[in-house]
Amino acid sequence: MKDYIYIEGEQVDDGFPIRTLFYGEGVFETFRYKKELPILFQKHLDRMEHGANRLTIPFPEPEHVSQLVTKAVTDSNIEDAYIKICLLSCGESSFPEFARNSQVLVIIKQYLYYDNPLRVITNNFKMISNSGLTGIKSMNYQNNILARRHALDVDYDEALFLNEREEIVECSASNIFWYANNALYTPSKQTGALCGTTRGMVIDLARRSGTKVLEGEFGVDHLDKADFVFITNSLNGCRAVSRINSRDYEVNHKLFISLKNEVLEKLNWL
Repeated sequence: MKDYIYIEGEQVDDGFPIRTLFYGEGVFETFRYKKELPILFQKHLDRMEHGANRLTIPFPEPEHVSQLVTKAVTDSNIEDAYIKICLLSCGESSFPEFARNSQVLVIIKQYLYYDNPLRVITNNFKMISNSGLTGIKSMNYQNNILARRHALDVDYDEALFLNEREEIVECSASNIFWYANNALYTPSKQTGALCGTTRGMVIDLARRSGTKVLEGEFGVDHLDKADFVFITNSLNGCRAVSRINSRDYEVNHKLFISLKNEVLEKLNWL
């Protein structure tokens, strides 16, 4: 059944991404573009395509996406850029229907690097480890937004999610690591964590350097034993955590500094 869509009294065509607007049906990726596509760009595309397939949104040719990103960079004349790619879902407004087609939205702005240590607070509501959206970087992101806003309201910088089993999952826009008992720990995907591209790089680099890395299911009390904590994402690499709730952590541990610099070098950000 045809939808007739009007915005401010003006009719829009059938290509309007109504399913993204109504239901958050869509996927996205963010990354830093420093003079060239990031070395992990293919991993971003693979994760985006995986999410699109799960949500049954038609996925464009990867080369088309890379061309759109390159055009946006060229047109904006920004050499060091924040990039966000969104795959928008177009189709009927009835929620059980499938997307008919998709559109690629590229957002670009000047990149700003943040390196100051973060203060993190545990969020009050839970992530569900076996949610239908587990493992998808979905545009249905309201829980993350609400968690970050709450953290900022109480003078913290970032929110930490636990799942329904009270296991550490991730932060509102990053993965989390901590070092304790001569090993590096991070939540496994079984907790509901999204396995970020930079997370994978950190695990690989740490293991190559001889550091023991353990992925698993850990309660928040496990952080009491940590020497240092840091978060990872594709915009900042590794970023130290100075406090979680009322517990303070070292931010200049030599292993963290070494890992952080290795990631920056691997990403060609130095």
